[in-house]
Amino acid sequence: MPEDTSPLPAKDAITCVIPIDTRPKRGEEDPLGDTVDRILVGTDRFIIYAVSHEGGMERAEGEDERKRFWKASANGDHVWLRTIYPSDYDCASTLRANLSVITKELAYICDVVDSLCRSGYLDVGASLSLRGRATEMMARAMELAYEGHKEEAQELLACLSENITTMRDSKNRMRYVQGNLLALAVILLLWVAFRRVPGAVSPTIPMEGVVPFQLHVVDILALGAVGAFFTVSASVSTIRVDHAVSFMEMVYTGFVRIPIGVIAAGVVIVLIAGGWLLSAIDPVLLPWSYLLFGFIAGFSELFVPNALREAEAKATIAAPGTSASTTN
Repeated sequence: MPEDTSPLPAKDAITCVIPIDTRPKRGEEDPLGDTVDRILVGTDRFIIYAVSHEGGMERAEGEDERKRFWKASANGDHVWLRTIYPSDYDCASTLRANLSVITKELAYICDVVDSLCRSGYLDVGASLSLRGRATEMMARAMELAYEGHKEEAQELLACLSENITTMRDSKNRMRYVQGNLLALAVILLLWVAFRRVPGAVSPTIPMEGVVPFQLHVVDILALGAVGAFFTVSASVSTIRVDHAVSFMEMVYTGFVRIPIGVIAAGVVIVLIAGGWLLSAIDPVLLPWSYLLFGFIAGFSELFVPNALREAEAKATIAAPGTSASTTN
């Protein structure tokens, strides 16, 4: 790959060198008053280091580092990368210009990593590891950009961006699935109550000549919930992720998908019992049809809306003072 370089201005080499006495040291304060955590890249022309901006939090005696990190994250504080440039304006300006090609990617990665660490997706240990790896890779990309290797820097950040975006999307989808699981557990507990608790009452559907037990309406409704959970589990990788919603909104969105399946199964019961659906089926197979189409109603989000549109198309609404009729 050809090297895309932007050399420093032709000046006395000493003017583009950072004096030794101005170079930051670990544990000391930088020019902005924050403590230097790590020196990630150190050269004569630029120094990249990390500071932990903790909003003036005082360290409690004997406080565990992970606990402190968690408190800092909750406060919105995070690790920042900073650069020391040469005092010569032209040299520093050239370095900043080289970095400008990746500033957008750096800002995106910082935002995603910060949201992952603050939102509770990861435990403290995983957050520390993620921030450490992301910081090191961003520093390496900045070094490449300063040296003029802009394409290599962009490729490195693109790889990092893809990895952390995949992690964030996966965590968001799991919140949706967690809402699904919670709703399914509630529905199945209610189903057990209707089927097992003495005195619980549920309408039944005759099962003459098919199976030796009564088919309760709650059985069909429960199958609608199972169908809804099945379709979510089978297509979890395609769930649309909205990063603008909060934790509870994502859980709620996943939770309500199961009751929607239950409602859809209830609509199917009405459609079959009223003759708008499966009107020509053998009565012996009708109970099994209730079970099958109850599951399908929860599984397919479009099944019940399409069935309702078809039933609506078959109904003729008469004008006032005339008799209504239904066309087949």
